Amino acid sequence: MAGAIRARLVFDSRLQGSLAGLRGGTGFAVTYAIDGIDVDIECTTTGGDLFEVIGQLASADETSFGPGSVTFTDSNVSAPRTITVPIDGDSMFRARLTAGTYTVHFVSGDSKRPGFVAMSLEIP
Repeated sequence: MAGAIRARLVFDSRLQGSLAGLRGGTGFAVTYAIDGIDVDIECTTTGGDLFEVIGQLASADETSFGPGSVTFTDSNVSAPRTITVPIDGDSMFRARLTAGTYTVHFVSGDSKRPGFVAMSLEIP
């Protein structure tokens, strides 16, 4: 991830108020922005210690980011865990993660778009 571009956090429902529509108020939503790209992520509990993370990348020119991939690397453990999930043709992704602090790295299937790293994603 050397030389990767970092996105900036522009919205966090945990700091700015809850969003209507999150199941039972048990989740949160964040938005990151970088060079005209928005990354919207919603995280809800699935029960126990698992959380469902659903996200979508969007740009003003409506370019698709799929196929591509998203990698979540948990930095809270002595041996970091890495989970990679696909970005589909609608620029959406989905992962099930345990609580932790993750570095989120995006790789577009389009060679003209560089990969980028969203800032830390902290899941309760």
